[in-house]
Parts: sequence; structure tokens; C-alpha cells
Amino acid sequence: MILIVFDFDHTVVDGNTDVKVPKEALKNNPVIYDDKVGWTEYMHLIFKECQKQGITQGDMERYLKEMQLTQGMGELFKWIRENKEQIKVIVASDSNTWFIDVLLRHFGIDDVIDAVESNPAKWNGDLLEISRYTTNDFCETCPINMCKSFILRNYISNHNTNPSNNDNSNHGNSYPDITKNHDVITRTIYVGDGGNDLCPVLALGPGDLACPREGYKLSKLLEGRSVSCGVVPWTDARSLVDSIEAVMRDAE
Repeated sequence: MILIVFDFDHTVVDGNTDVKVPKEALKNNPVIYDDKVGWTEYMHLIFKECQKQGITQGDMERYLKEMQLTQGMGELFKWIRENKEQIKVIVASDSNTWFIDVLLRHFGIDDVIDAVESNPAKWNGDLLEISRYTTNDFCETCPINMCKSFILRNYISNHNTNPSNNDNSNHGNSYPDITKNHDVITRTIYVGDGGNDLCPVLALGPGDLACPREGYKLSKLLEGRSVSCGVVPWTDARSLVDSIEAVMRDAE
């Protein structure tokens, strides 16, 4: 069994959901970002302003559905669906759960995803409420609300302790001992683009694979850097199939 972890903005979708919605909703009254305020808190202010200006849930859905999958991503997810019994898939994103759920369902790929790890968001009347995924007081590399290597380790630890259980609420600190159970995750592939994807990539080991989107921050951060995993850059996500198949063969 292999695990594929996808970032969302600029990786699964060709754009940034946290930029798209405010740009469309608050064209005349933008909320200026203050770097003294965390990003999740900033998005809370955005959603409060949207409520004030009468932006509805339907409006936000419409803005989000104007976005497109990145090149080849639809074909990659089609291939994953055809091989799903050998693959677990999670999304680890600093967007929010509601934005991601809307788009996964819109693109018809929600059935392929085993877990979405993101900042929780839900509608309370006419306000989209958002909160931090966690409070990160243990990783200096990552933002205050999320460490993606922590997400990766937790999912693998819980899954390998309870292979038939997709609930990843338990917290683990390292890869568990691998048994001969084919449901156990033995390899990880990380597909991302941004600076907050570096930490989980550095946590990958031999036999794992990092797939940075070419021309984006993660690919630049990995240039000339020594890492334990393999690295396969991409511009068309469909091109990753051969590399994923090689990891699957190695995991058998």
C-alpha cells in the first residue's frame, strides 16, 4: 500500500482558493493582510466582511467553481481511481475544509480521497466560520496553524496501527514497524508546490517520492538540496503515473 499526499492550491487546482474567493467577493472593499495576524485569522476577517457585504454560500461556490484542475490532474486521479485498492490518498492543505470539499465534489474526485486535513470551516447561518487546524508550537519551519509532516506521520501511524480504520485522529511520531500486511503503508509520495510543503518532503525517506510542481516555490527550495527521497518535478500531473507505478512495484 502506498500513500499519496496532495497539497491543494496550485497543486490539485490551478490557483489559490484563499485568493480567488476574496478577489471575486470583495473587489471594491478588499481586506488588507496584516502579517501580524495569522493567515487563518486573516481568512476569518475575510469571511466576516463577506457576511457584511451579503456574499452568500452560493456566491462562494460559484467563485470556486470557476477554478480549474491543474494540467493532467484529472487524468492522474482517473488512474488513481483505477488502482485505488493499492493507494491511500489524502489532501493536506492550508486552505479550508469547505473550499476543498466544494471543489472535490465539483470535479468528481471526492470518492478518491480518504482524508482531507485542512483548517476546519463550516457555515453558521450566513457566515463561513474557520478555525486553525492546530496550534503548531513544535515545528519552527511551518506556520502557526499547521505542520504537514505532522499530518503525514499521524496518518501513517494511525493507518498502520489500524489498517482497516481510516480515522486518523491518533497522534504518532514516527513510521511504525512494517509487517507483511498489504494494507500497511510502506511508501509515501508527496505532490505539492509551496514553501509549506518543504517540511513534509524533508521527512520522507528512501523509497519515498517528492513531486514538486516546476516553477513554483517548492521546486526552487529543493534545487541543490540533499534529500533522502526521490524527486520528480512535474508540469503535467499525468506524467507522474510512471513514477508512481515504479514506487508501487518497489513497495510490493
